[in-house]
Amino acid sequence: MLRCLLLSATAALLFLAGCLTPSVPTPRETESPVVSGTGDAYIGLSVREYDKDGVVVGWILPGPLEGTGFRSPYLTRGDIILEVDGVVVKDPEHFSDLIKAHRPGETVTLMINRTEADINAAVPTPGAAINVQELPVTLVDKELWTGPIFADTPASRTLPEIVAEPPPLEKYLRGQLEEQGIMTEVQTLLDLFIETVEERGGFHMLSRVRHGFEYPMQFPQLCRFITDPLADLNRDPRQLLVHAANNLDVAPPPLAEALSLEEPTGALAELAIAMEQAHLANEQAFAQLTPEELAALPGAIDGYMQTLSVYSDDPLKVIRAMRATTRIDFAALFAAAGHLAGVMAKGVAPPAESPVVPLPKALKGLVTGDILAAVQVNGRWYVYGGVGDNTYDASKLDVIIDAGGNDTYTYSESERPRLQVIVDLAGNDVYSGDPIGPASATLGVSLLVDHGGNDRYSGTIRTGGSCLAGIAVLLDYAGNDTYTGNTWSLGSGFYGLGAIVDLGGSDTYWSHHASQAIGGPLGFGLIHDRGGNDLYRANGPTGSGYGTPAVYYGLSQGVGFGARGFDSGGIGVLQDIGGADRYEAGEFSQGGGYFWGLGILDEHHGDDLYYGNRYGQGFGCHQALGALLDRNGNDTYWAMTAATQGAGWDIGMGLLEDMQGNDTYRAPGLSQGGAAMQAIAWLIDWQGTDHYQAAARGTQGSGAGNSYHYDRTKAMSWGFFLDAGGTTDFYATDRQNGQTLKTGSLNEEHPENSFLHGLFIDTAEPLTFP
Repeated sequence: MLRCLLLSATAALLFLAGCLTPSVPTPRETESPVVSGTGDAYIGLSVREYDKDGVVVGWILPGPLEGTGFRSPYLTRGDIILEVDGVVVKDPEHFSDLIKAHRPGETVTLMINRTEADINAAVPTPGAAINVQELPVTLVDKELWTGPIFADTPASRTLPEIVAEPPPLEKYLRGQLEEQGIMTEVQTLLDLFIETVEERGGFHMLSRVRHGFEYPMQFPQLCRFITDPLADLNRDPRQLLVHAANNLDVAPPPLAEALSLEEPTGALAELAIAMEQAHLANEQAFAQLTPEELAALPGAIDGYMQTLSVYSDDPLKVIRAMRATTRIDFAALFAAAGHLAGVMAKGVAPPAESPVVPLPKALKGLVTGDILAAVQVNGRWYVYGGVGDNTYDASKLDVIIDAGGNDTYTYSESERPRLQVIVDLAGNDVYSGDPIGPASATLGVSLLVDHGGNDRYSGTIRTGGSCLAGIAVLLDYAGNDTYTGNTWSLGSGFYGLGAIVDLGGSDTYWSHHASQAIGGPLGFGLIHDRGGNDLYRANGPTGSGYGTPAVYYGLSQGVGFGARGFDSGGIGVLQDIGGADRYEAGEFSQGGGYFWGLGILDEHHGDDLYYGNRYGQGFGCHQALGALLDRNGNDTYWAMTAATQGAGWDIGMGLLEDMQGNDTYRAPGLSQGGAAMQAIAWLIDWQGTDHYQAAARGTQGSGAGNSYHYDRTKAMSWGFFLDAGGTTDFYATDRQNGQTLKTGSLNEEHPENSFLHGLFIDTAEPLTFP
């Protein structure tokens, strides 16, 4: 199923869902009424052009057709729809019009040719068989069977002003394209980006993602617009809530002033007031959801997160949960976190001689060790631990403040308070849970603040600054720390904010996949690491999404991810400010986007090593944006398989921008400014003596195949490579120093397979603007 999710998109997605009347074979009953909601008819198919009358089936979506992507019991990818109610189908738009002419509950009869096609072909292609059948289909309600991607983006989400006028790089590029005679062709592609985002953005389309599609030549400025404000989080970590809200198009919350922690009883009393205010705001956040929706949403969305598939035994449950998120008041959710933000400021521990108080009987078994205060407010326990070694069952306590010692926080249950605050002021501490560990928020807020020590944070899923319709922040001020979580962990935001902010030490981040700064739908995922020589690893044991031997699946390290076909992606940022760092990851990792997401890996200092795989190191695929920015150091970029190091695929944009240092790049095909399927890809290296090794075709400023959307758009890709250092660089291909080269040529017999358009520039003198 994962491979099905990651396979190539079809052209001109015209999603329409539906069910079959009793026929051969007999479909199962739909659990939804056929007439309600918008009243728009829906048939559950994505189709594309055919060179004769009819349309080719691309995807079969959930619904009574029981689609699982490329197949269903009634038809499969590559079959041909010839007629609707006896009317010959001319093209995808005509097919859409024929369906729209009906209402939910009405039956249409399709004449189909079951062609026994290869369903795994990159582009849906009919097989040779001729097996014509009639297929009655009872149409259902579109709103019930489609995700938020089908709801209009709220008008209030306006594009941010990134630059007042075209930046110097854009002016330079337009001049070079004009000089090479390909500006008109590239403009066709730029127009396609705008057209696509206007047609398919969806309810959760973020304005900053949209900006990237409307102004691709300003993408480097957009990335810095997002990342630069985060670089100052050490001055006031509370500002994370403001920056995250801005990225999610949510009104930034007022931030509570720093909370004094020196007097235990007073600290708990002050925090109790803030918690009650936060509870009121959190209730407002979910007030438009019914109790049944609130109960069903976490399990349904978590099921999708773990499988990355809507094609389950009950896809309608997942779709309904995604639709329900459109009625969450995220401004109120951020306001709840703002009431508690005072605990994020640097605190002072109470005096060592502070008196110990007896442990209340109700806390027996939940807390061990000395405590300095405890209070119960509205059935919620607030505990202030002493300077010795304590243990806490963190799944049962709403507030824990601990003065010191080497403490152990365990999570005996996955369920925990909707709002939770943990502050540990000193010591080498252990935070662990299975499956869900520390700093995990579901339908609420979780803030974990650790002020010092070499700490360990571990869990299996949704752990370590991870949210599901919530806000989860793990803030660690100092120490050499270890963060582990298998999936959707370590700075993971799925409908909300999930973040790790680590302000000191050499740290280790270890996960399997879908972790380490990943933003899912309407999500902002962040890792901000202030310094130290850090290790980021998300390279196994989950196998390749393509079945590639000795390759693993990653989806980690600065990724914006969308639920393809159902909901737009969010923003993921991995920002490392200092140190010589090592990044190891499998496929879809290290600054990338998938299905209307935007991901950035922003590395500031040090000699860094990037080891990646297919779709990595600055990639955008299937209508998404991604960038790897490295601002300093002598860096090494190494990738095993294709589509990496500034790579774009399927109306996506990828950027790798290295600003200083003597760097080494090694990659296979479709890399180093290689773009395919109406995509944009840039590799820009501003300074240094660099070494580039890549395959001969589709690399170093090249376009590649364009079969996905060529018939409809006549657009080609744009691959761009710029080495602007003016020094002697080394190329394993036939590229030359001081060369400007227009790459690619037209395949006259099959123009959709043309490797166009590419532009390679190695400047003889350094350029002065990044």
